[in-house]
Amino acid sequence: MPKKLFPIVRFEGGVNSKSDARDIEKNELVDVENFLVGDVGKLSFAETSQDEANFTSSTTSPNPETDTPGRGAFSFKTDYAIRLMKAGTQPAINVDAAGTDNSNEEGEKSYFVVTDTYRRQFRLYGDVDDGTNEWSLEDRFLFTDEASGAADSETAHVPIDGVYYYADGALRIADGNVTNTNNTSNVPMWLGHVKKTKLGVGINHWVKVHNNLAQHGSTDSLFITGAAPTYTTTSNYPAVGNFKLYANSSTGQTDGKWSKGTYEFATSIVYEGDQESVPKIYAANSGTPYSMALGFQQYPHVQVLFRRTSSSDLGWSERVQGGRIYARRQGANRRWRLVVDIDFEKGSRSSFLKDFVSFQTTSTEYFRLGVEEGTAEMQIKRPPLDTFESINGFRQDQSFIDFGKTKCGYKAAVVANRRAFVANVSSRDDGVTNSNKYGDRIYFSLPNKFDTFTSSNWLDLGMNDGDEFTALASHNDMLFAFKKTKLYIINIKSPNDAGWQLQGMYDYMGAKSSGSVFKSEVGVIWANEHGLFSFTGQLKNLSQKILDSTWKTFASGDNVIVGYDPNDKKVIVCKNIGSEMYIHDFRTNSMVRGNWLIPTTTRRVSNFVVHNNELHFYRRENQAMVYLISKLDQRQTLNTNSVIPIAIIGDLDFGNPSLLKKIYAMYITYKTPTASKYLTVRRELDGDQVPNGASTVFATSSSALTNSGGWNVVKLAPTSPISCQSISFRISSTNNASPPVDTAAVLDINDISVEFRPLRKRVV
Repeated sequence: MPKKLFPIVRFEGGVNSKSDARDIEKNELVDVENFLVGDVGKLSFAETSQDEANFTSSTTSPNPETDTPGRGAFSFKTDYAIRLMKAGTQPAINVDAAGTDNSNEEGEKSYFVVTDTYRRQFRLYGDVDDGTNEWSLEDRFLFTDEASGAADSETAHVPIDGVYYYADGALRIADGNVTNTNNTSNVPMWLGHVKKTKLGVGINHWVKVHNNLAQHGSTDSLFITGAAPTYTTTSNYPAVGNFKLYANSSTGQTDGKWSKGTYEFATSIVYEGDQESVPKIYAANSGTPYSMALGFQQYPHVQVLFRRTSSSDLGWSERVQGGRIYARRQGANRRWRLVVDIDFEKGSRSSFLKDFVSFQTTSTEYFRLGVEEGTAEMQIKRPPLDTFESINGFRQDQSFIDFGKTKCGYKAAVVANRRAFVANVSSRDDGVTNSNKYGDRIYFSLPNKFDTFTSSNWLDLGMNDGDEFTALASHNDMLFAFKKTKLYIINIKSPNDAGWQLQGMYDYMGAKSSGSVFKSEVGVIWANEHGLFSFTGQLKNLSQKILDSTWKTFASGDNVIVGYDPNDKKVIVCKNIGSEMYIHDFRTNSMVRGNWLIPTTTRRVSNFVVHNNELHFYRRENQAMVYLISKLDQRQTLNTNSVIPIAIIGDLDFGNPSLLKKIYAMYITYKTPTASKYLTVRRELDGDQVPNGASTVFATSSSALTNSGGWNVVKLAPTSPISCQSISFRISSTNNASPPVDTAAVLDINDISVEFRPLRKRVV
């Protein structure tokens, strides 16, 4: 028979290690390393990673192995540059090193977040000065136990585990390491932009405060009844941060609609996003409430006194939006009814049905309610319809409404359908020192109030099952709640949580860590020791062509991270310690292997995030205090990994397994910009084993590959023809040593042809 050429021109099937090497499809390979198959019709050389920026933390820390692997990175976009920041009530400071640009200018900005574990802080990379991406200054975003925002005195180095979510212009940060012995200094934080005029003070700051909805402080001596104070006497006004209430009954009127009795009052603080603290009753330090008596047809006259620090300094936390005053019959334990709504920007009103009226002022820095009646006080003739519960959607007797306390936090967080969800939480009731850990619970915020988590708003799934939640994700009205071994999918489409439904519970579909879960436009993607999965309406196994034992060895434990490249529609699964990786391409529904993204010198890798529409992560190398932001680089270049491209072709019987064949040569159409590199083909016969780096050399190119811009063809022929039933090949770039050694090279392969002749002789 004449010689024939057996062409292999398509590779988009990627790796198939589950089927026998003789039975895989013509477009599949037994193994592919450091090639991509997204471009149909060729093997493309792998991409690489590019270090974008780095910083060196100033604190000497232990080995980087103590960092929490696969976590700590976050990315978000804002409408304002983060340049000028106020921590609590401290003076405004610049967040960059130079401090030359004091404007939080408007315009879309993107920021990458790094958890600096031993400084107990996070660092921002982005526009923190003049439009050029830089690092925020050291110590600008420390976790702190100081309500004023000042840095605390804690010096011990215990790692933090940054957990982030972002909504409505504010970044929330918690320490997931709630068992941290330093957690007393790691209060969850709120970093949000405020651009308003409050009490006449123009504000355009990023504000960093504890993420709590703190009550009004002590109300001792802040209640007056009987004769009205002189409102023009500034000494009658309280210190900044307090609402002083004057309340007295009307005299001589007969049109009051209040019930006769003794009334007590309370005040609350309203924060940005219209989130309100629970009311604090006006009472002496002894605990005795102040009160006011109303007779038949009488009604209350009220006035509230408060102040700012100066015309340029609000004095209050700039997150504070205002406050409210409530009243109720004493001793009846009834609901608090709204008496006064105070908004530092808009003014005051006695009902949500009324318009705001501008405040009255005394000596510039001192404010009191504006009134419509032409009197000195606001006259409340009818009991208000609005209650604390009707305004906020929860009762005032909740044991807690936020996580902004010491020893509180959560392991996972996500924003979905205008709510925040947090899981595996440690919460603390008001007045209680230690927190309680609930590994099986998911708390959810009120709609559009991303910091308000009441003690009654939670889901408990798989209680006491010996497992705990590790990650949360969302897609198309579905909440994906991952435990280590199980996955729960909950339909949260209904605006009322009573209408939510558990869509399914899946064993062996859990995630060991949040870094192994990623949300993309194609759905939620995650990996565990059982495979790589996606959910876009139905569950799919993306790694089904990979031998189960091979995948389990790769993905065992909690050491894998998952990312999605939106530019090429591919999933990347890496070990967070080491460089081994798998790449799944959605365009070809195929998978290949590689080691080109994470340098082998890296000791710890964060989770993946999409930042500026590119896949990013950060890493720490042997230099323990150096943090490097890296990103997926679309260019085909060699990096410090010394990437070696390898392709293993299936066991070829050329369509006739019963006949012997003679193999004469292989022709490879290639392209390379790398000089002085060779191609070596190793082989195994008759399905004996998968060819590897120690297999018999079939042939090595006789001269170095041509590094021209176009396609070239190289012939590789053994010293004498090979007789066999079937043959499998391993193709790699090498040097010209004898024996040849695999070496790094940039290489594309367009097609492969095997020259053979079937013999007129059967195998048996």
